[in-house]
Amino acid sequence: MINYIQVLSVHVKLLYELYFLRRWYFNKLVKQLNDLLTEYGQQLTGDQKKRIATYTILGIYVNSCFATLRGEKLSKTEVKNTLYLSVLTALLDDLTGILKLSSIEILEQLNNYKGDNAVDMLLPKYLFDQIRDNSNKKLFYETLGQALIAQDHRLLQLEEKPLTDEELHEITYEKGSIWTVLFRLML
Repeated sequence: MINYIQVLSVHVKLLYELYFLRRWYFNKLVKQLNDLLTEYGQQLTGDQKKRIATYTILGIYVNSCFATLRGEKLSKTEVKNTLYLSVLTALLDDLTGILKLSSIEILEQLNNYKGDNAVDMLLPKYLFDQIRDNSNKKLFYETLGQALIAQDHRLLQLEEKPLTDEELHEITYEKGSIWTVLFRLML
């Protein structure tokens, strides 16, 4: 009976974190990001918000599970960094998929962005700086570089020639494992 109560309490805690806590932070974050975009006459679209919401649910879920394994709950900084990384992941995925930027180009732009007219880099740069300033800078940067290299393989998925099951498996394995490590670094 005690195991059922423990399982139930973990699920109730996770539901609270996913629904209430994430939602509160998410709304605050969307306002913050829209405020940054307002200067350029832009706002996040409804589709972008939905996509970002999905990524934040997954990010909070993964890191809540990691936090539960260590017997703690997520701190405010951990929640913020997880949400920042979740949104950054969605935006970097778009940079790779839509603009077809490579990992080298993305890292170069993140490092050298000075607020010029490249609005596509405004939010990624902001989120990158927020995470970097609130975590192990060197380890975060190195792991992000590895994750972006794995993300380069996403470009293969966009080609007309369909991938074999083995190629798709390898790409998914590489991307999933390094991004999981990156999310774990937020704790």
